[in-house]
Amino acid sequence: MIRPEADGGPELRLAHAELRVASLPTMLDFYVEALGFTVTDRAGSPADMAFLSRSPDEHHQIVLAQDADPGPARRLDHLAFRVGSLAELQSYRRSLGDLPTETVTHGSSWSFYATDPEGNRLEFFCDTPWQIRQPARWPVDLDVPEPEVRAATAELVAERVLRSEPESGRDSVARRVEIAADGDHPEAGEIALSSHLTSEGVISYNRRTDGSTVVRRRPVR
Repeated sequence: MIRPEADGGPELRLAHAELRVASLPTMLDFYVEALGFTVTDRAGSPADMAFLSRSPDEHHQIVLAQDADPGPARRLDHLAFRVGSLAELQSYRRSLGDLPTETVTHGSSWSFYATDPEGNRLEFFCDTPWQIRQPARWPVDLDVPEPEVRAATAELVAERVLRSEPESGRDSVARRVEIAADGDHPEAGEIALSSHLTSEGVISYNRRTDGSTVVRRRPVR
């Protein structure tokens, strides 16, 4: 196996995925009409393909290629699309109407999953303020207001961390989850600075309009 050099090399980012599809018109209708992609290029016979994107920086993020018998072995497990915020994720899910979705949090992300007309799994996600060891997965209700989603996820993350066994050979600090923001929502007139999960619970640091800092501690169950 070829591995990148220890000092780095280029950063690799997923740019596009190609799906072999049984019905190109049906799949185009779904990705364009339901998900809002734009067709940036088409290739006709003998290679009947469509190139689609939702990003002005990418010529294509998905390629759909006609194949009479794609077969399950030639399909991906899922495609994942990042959105910028929890509010955007909730709004986009609502915009999909009756499309069946599964809503979860992986601790470090909020996600909903759907399938396209040929059964390919799609994930739409945004980052949470937290980083935790993976794999992790809990059901989460994305239909409730954003503060409630955040509060419910904070509880799930806290329980997971407190019940996790430490990894052998790791320093105890490395086994903690640092909560980057929103451990507790600031009160009126305050700005959230940071929050951390400690043995005492969630400790939040907020700044008041007069410049002073208030520290709050919230125990976790």
